[in-house]
Amino acid sequence: MDRAFNADSLPIVRALLASGANVNACDSNNDQLIHSVASFGDVELLTSVIAAGGNVNASNNYRVQPIQLAALWGKTAMLQALIAAGADIHTLALSGKQPIHNAAKSKSAEALKILIGAGSNVNAKDDDGRRPLDFALQSGTSEMVAVLRAAGAVTGAN
Repeated sequence: MDRAFNADSLPIVRALLASGANVNACDSNNDQLIHSVASFGDVELLTSVIAAGGNVNASNNYRVQPIQLAALWGKTAMLQALIAAGADIHTLALSGKQPIHNAAKSKSAEALKILIGAGSNVNAKDDDGRRPLDFALQSGTSEMVAVLRAAGAVTGAN
């Protein structure tokens, strides 16, 4: 199914979902269809994948979950749908990054606001001691910095 999605064959993906294909099948990185959809798909397809039994907390070999990918790409509608379906907003990738770290890199203030509103820790440190505000400062996006500071964020140096 992931190959059909990556080949831009959404009608085939929808037909496979309707026929009961294994929505949680993995590739060699343990990525599932839901990982690709969270990154590059649309909310309607994500909802269909979840309804067909897609695991919103599926981890690949790098312990990356769909919510982390949606945050990285600033996919706000995906974030909302994943959170509503029970995705773990505090999940840790192998790098120690949480979804809020990825959102801070995405340059999407709305993605940050969604995660903060859902209870993400604005001062969570990754394995290198960096916090979301460190990534926002690196991106040079003043709106991202303002959103995090308004929520009480500090840098890793603090």
